[in-house]
Amino acid sequence: MAAKTGKRKAYVDNSGEKYLDCSMCKEIKSLDQFNNQKKGILGKASECKQCSKKRRGSAYKEGRGKQREERLEVLLSEVIVVDGSTLSVVAVNQRRTRKAYKSESGEVFLTCGDCKKVKSIVDYNHSPKGFYGKDSKCYECRRKKYFKYEKLIGSVVTIKNNNLKVVEVTERGRRKLTDNEGNVFLDCTKCKEIKPKEEYRDREGFLANKDSHCRVCCMEKGRNFRKENEEHTKEYYRQYREENKEQLNEKSRVHYSKNKDHIRKQQREYRKNDPERYREHSRKWARENPEYQVNLTSNRRAKMRRLPYDFTIEQSSKMLTGGCSLTGDKNNIHLDHVIPLNVGHGGTTFSNMIALRADLNNSKVDSNIFEWAEAKHKQFNFTLVRFIEVMTEVADRNGMSFEEYKEYVYWCFDNPRDLSSEPTNSERKAKDFYKRLDAAIGMYIKGETYDSIRNETRIVSNTLLRYLHEREIPTRKTNTIERPISERIETAVSMYVNGETIPTIRREAEIGQDRLYKALDERGIPRRLLRNETTS
Repeated sequence: MAAKTGKRKAYVDNSGEKYLDCSMCKEIKSLDQFNNQKKGILGKASECKQCSKKRRGSAYKEGRGKQREERLEVLLSEVIVVDGSTLSVVAVNQRRTRKAYKSESGEVFLTCGDCKKVKSIVDYNHSPKGFYGKDSKCYECRRKKYFKYEKLIGSVVTIKNNNLKVVEVTERGRRKLTDNEGNVFLDCTKCKEIKPKEEYRDREGFLANKDSHCRVCCMEKGRNFRKENEEHTKEYYRQYREENKEQLNEKSRVHYSKNKDHIRKQQREYRKNDPERYREHSRKWARENPEYQVNLTSNRRAKMRRLPYDFTIEQSSKMLTGGCSLTGDKNNIHLDHVIPLNVGHGGTTFSNMIALRADLNNSKVDSNIFEWAEAKHKQFNFTLVRFIEVMTEVADRNGMSFEEYKEYVYWCFDNPRDLSSEPTNSERKAKDFYKRLDAAIGMYIKGETYDSIRNETRIVSNTLLRYLHEREIPTRKTNTIERPISERIETAVSMYVNGETIPTIRREAEIGQDRLYKALDERGIPRRLLRNETTS
């Protein structure tokens, strides 16, 4: 397929590869056979690389390069007189159409590309890409084109029964208009509509310090560019976010703090309108960030292990069965810590737990429950009266009045604890056990009986003996304080006949089950299972 562009043609094959015809050899060649040229067809030169090389070679042989240098020397040696000042050429542009002169005092003059007059450099507008950093036309030549627009100043334009007066016009005809109240309107050079200046982005140096395109046109232009250059746009924004991560995070935090209520309202509406999409997004994020969920769970468990934990399964089941304590709903119920774990107080105890509906629990998170209820009771359709009733019940569990408990909750938030250095519940139990064990061993060494040791330290004889062996402390083989084996056997047999259970007999008589049964057989006392009796 061929596309005409002037006298030349561009071609494309079935695979999408593009071709051009050479203006010299007239052959059709692929794009890589042409040098780059910004203003050429498809960004390529008109002649192929091979023809360009031949042309340069012939020009070199014919000495045309040397002739060009000679002509340049002639131009640079030119001297003219303007207004009595002698000017000498110091530079010539690439096309040899304009010259830069310098006077004896050092003042610079340029040739105007339109009127061909030599004028001072101050008579030209600034242009970074222009010759000597100035525009190609002098100010007067520029004004000639502006004259046809200058006549528009003072004219009146009527838009939607509103008379607008033109007060300023640019060289290219863009107008600035005002109404009777002094409101400013501007032309959009894209959609050609007249719009209030508030609908334009700020841009210093432009008419009224506003952009030449309105916001709608700028957004449309941006959308089209991103659509046509999707991969480039993604890569650009990805690199920009990596290079400016801290600044963007800080900007997001500031924006969120200023618009917290509005953002949360939008999030609630989004979750309400499309809950399944929100859940899928949450699941996808959890799959892509498993380490975050693991850290979150481990941190939460670590805090629970370092705070009191005596909440039983029975209490949990009863509380969940009762439904939400604030709304009375029975579905999707969570257990909430009144004083959050993050504060470092409270713990997972019956006195600190209430049942809340899932959305209420997710909204409360780790905030002060009194402040949260005050701000959110209308949103979640529960009354403050019901909230006070629930908090009064929680206060009763803690042995306080409502006011005392409220003051205690605020104190907890004002004095948070760092639990990282606190021992876990298991560590506390282990510490307490070894403290009692040391006391039991001390009592054993002093000659106390197993009964008194168990009653005092809650350490049974088997556990005590095991740790005595581990610490290589000799046990009492024969001791007048310890009961003889015959006495313990008689006690065990008597307890068995009286209906005591085997564990109780082992603990009280300090005798094993095998020895007990042997003593029963020797005395002809039938075992309970032989008499079809069950142990209690």
